[in-house]
Amino acid sequence: MTIVLVGLSVLTVAAPATAAVERPLNADLVGAFAFGPCPPSAPAGARCLHDRVSGPISYLGQSTGEFDVVLDFGASGPDGCAPADKRGFFVAANGDRLDVAASGRYCFATSATTYAYTVTGGSGRFVGATGTGSWLVPAPRTFDGRAGEGDEQLRGTIAFTEPGTTTRPRTSGRLRVARIRRSARQTRDRRLRTRVFSNRQGLHGVIVTIHRGSPSGRTLGRSRGFRVASSRAVDVRLGQALRAGRRHVAVAVGRDRAGHRVEARRYFRLRR
Repeated sequence: MTIVLVGLSVLTVAAPATAAVERPLNADLVGAFAFGPCPPSAPAGARCLHDRVSGPISYLGQSTGEFDVVLDFGASGPDGCAPADKRGFFVAANGDRLDVAASGRYCFATSATTYAYTVTGGSGRFVGATGTGSWLVPAPRTFDGRAGEGDEQLRGTIAFTEPGTTTRPRTSGRLRVARIRRSARQTRDRRLRTRVFSNRQGLHGVIVTIHRGSPSGRTLGRSRGFRVASSRAVDVRLGQALRAGRRHVAVAVGRDRAGHRVEARRYFRLRR
């Protein structure tokens, strides 16, 4: 089982839950979004954006979230609405992750999107979590043609293991990708240097890949496999120099001593 936290990405492993209790889930969030390139899997005519949300969520506390959204404008119906797909995760105040997938409709007349969400699992307390409900994204308060900000509300249910019924292994691997503060000019030699950190659990088979926009976006570079005890500098070989200002993500994947898969992500933009 894998935990992914954006930025300072911390990963651990939890044992299967032994009991789950359904509870009401309410969230009043603020989302900051920006349109960007679509992944190869997006349908023709679609528009895509990345949504960063923050705010209080039931049983998670003050939380943040990272979501990729695909608006299938090419499949707009006679009602003036188009299919919308939203996938990503919330990170709770204590670092636990809650994975959520949502599908719905974006309507041109109101600039609002209404989704039905499904909880698909997570980490920590939320390993094996389930739940359903509605996710409303009204018209944004601000929008400049590319990026904007607005309110978002979730109303529904969540079922997860009661505290104390899940046992964590004593030696679970953790992985973190350092901040990437480089210029696009420094990648002209088709190489990007970064650093990864672990919690001294002897991670092995670690590979770092660079993607455009999101982890499902085009792969732009890949490192060789390596081991890391506490920290290690890594050279990622690129297919081409990276462009300044574009959103990229570094994804590090490996295994700990127990054979559990661990993963970390770091979103970044290069300066000129």
